[in-house]
Amino acid sequence: MSEDKRPYNNRKMNKNKRFLSLLSPLLLAFSVCGSCATSPERQIHAPIKTPSDLTPTKVETKWSRVSFGHYPSTEVVPTKWASIDDYALHDGDILKDDALYKRLSEASWQEDSLTLDGVTYIREKRPDTPASEQHYRYDEDYHYFVYAPLFWRVLSIENGRMTLLSDKTIDCLPFHEEDALVDWSSCSLRAWLNDEKDGFFARAFSKEEKDKIETVSNSNPVNPSYGTSSGPVTEDKVFILSGDEVYNGDKADAYGFYPGHGYDDPAKRFASTTYAKFHGAWWSPVGPYRGNSFWFMRTSGYTPSHVTYICDFGYIYGRGTAVNCDDAGVLPAITLNVNPSYFSSFDEVSSHDILKPDSGHGKENTCDLDAKKEQRPVITFGEYPQDEVVPATPKQGAEGYIVDADLYNALKVADWSQDVIIDETSYERLGDHYFAVQPIEWTVLGHEENASLLFPTKGLDAHPYHDALENAPWGECSLRQWLNDEFLTEAFGEEASYIEQAEVLNNDNFYFGTSCGEDTRDKVFLLSEEEIFCSEKASRYGFACSDATADPARQIKPTRYAIARGAWSSEEDGHGFFMLRTSGYNQSNAVYVGNLGDIYNRGIPVSNKDAMVMPALRLQDGYAH
Repeated sequence: MSEDKRPYNNRKMNKNKRFLSLLSPLLLAFSVCGSCATSPERQIHAPIKTPSDLTPTKVETKWSRVSFGHYPSTEVVPTKWASIDDYALHDGDILKDDALYKRLSEASWQEDSLTLDGVTYIREKRPDTPASEQHYRYDEDYHYFVYAPLFWRVLSIENGRMTLLSDKTIDCLPFHEEDALVDWSSCSLRAWLNDEKDGFFARAFSKEEKDKIETVSNSNPVNPSYGTSSGPVTEDKVFILSGDEVYNGDKADAYGFYPGHGYDDPAKRFASTTYAKFHGAWWSPVGPYRGNSFWFMRTSGYTPSHVTYICDFGYIYGRGTAVNCDDAGVLPAITLNVNPSYFSSFDEVSSHDILKPDSGHGKENTCDLDAKKEQRPVITFGEYPQDEVVPATPKQGAEGYIVDADLYNALKVADWSQDVIIDETSYERLGDHYFAVQPIEWTVLGHEENASLLFPTKGLDAHPYHDALENAPWGECSLRQWLNDEFLTEAFGEEASYIEQAEVLNNDNFYFGTSCGEDTRDKVFLLSEEEIFCSEKASRYGFACSDATADPARQIKPTRYAIARGAWSSEEDGHGFFMLRTSGYNQSNAVYVGNLGDIYNRGIPVSNKDAMVMPALRLQDGYAH
């Protein structure tokens, strides 16, 4: 096995050897599909959509499914094995065989590839990808996998060509190996998928199969919600789907997906293979989506350092996640220069079959939907850099600016080796930008036990939740330390004595059940999901109960200082987004509130740098407003 740790090079093996299954591809397809059935006279077809009351989209899609190529999938395991939760396993995912497992563990391996009784196996050690509590549980020195047929849903049949989409996410790699400004044309995932020496293309297909895969010209439209460029047209043998092919247009409809936002689309739900889980692919522990993974599209997110994805319940995350997110499944697509008669066997899969009964794991929202939203009082407390001083009105308007040429020129020539105070107002400089230190406005969310809970009316700064992409619950994150040290001192000075050292409860993620760590005691903290959307408390604080509601009370604009510090804001309405102290689908993500005021329970990587900081605190009654 190569020691090269690059994502597109670190899984080399003898690509000419293939798993020789005793089952025909058709029978193996049935073992995966479970109750799927087909008749001899049925033909391979493009997706067929029919009305249905059984799916959230009110549409059921049927795809033909074919076998083409081979890739590691099934893991050989001993009888006592618990690396993956039972609910996340499907037929063919594992092969429990103590005798075979013993033979593999005691065999003499060459380059981590081995053939026994005409069947080729590979072995791998635990990968470098960090795993969350819901990830694959590694308990052996080596893990053993066997090549199995790859199964594909038929997305289109046209002019002797067939476009296929993998029926499962087949592996786990980041969209790009580093946190960088990239698009599909320049990302490391595209390089790995199309690598003819060591990547997916080289490993998954025989020479005869490679000759049948066409190079296709892929357009990469801009993100439809944020206008972010997704890069130039690319020429690809293997690719992942774009937003236009999954939800934003006629092609998405033709491929069998619901062509729009707003629904948890079963047609977009995909499980992952055991091999993908071994490499770090996350799987959902929630209700009817248990065992599903999430997968990237090739469309960029709200910035070029983010990429869009489809989550476990088939919902579109158009804002995206960081391009170096390392636990998404890879869902490849290919186009073949063959017609349906090339395949002698096939079966059918339906979006209705993908639905699972609700296990009761999910929770009900306890908000009072009819609660009256009172107009909350606003007070001032502390001060912080906010409005920018400029010599003339900017093109985007005067909001957040102090337009004063004389003041600007005075600040430009001031002695910045010391604090600059002009007419009793302090100023702060960032590069060649100047900001007035002004009173902070707070909304009073509620009052109890001789203190008022305050929440700012604007995003005050930009700071990552944590300095590195790693598991970081609230009690261990760098943002908590910064808020209770630098921010506390700068914003409040001696007045910090009026802030209560509050008990901060860190309950598990409402939706995913992720642990958020131990409770803490803090003077300054972030709100939790419980306090902003999913409880009677949130309703009392004046927030909408639903996570999906575009709640005006959660729509916040950053100050000009926060923007200068890196906070993102929408060009359309000026709103930014902010993190909560609740961990997301794992502890390396934090739940956040988007610019529309809706909640993203899955979260965004804790190392994300362009979220607004929205601190909360409990102000004691003794302070004179």
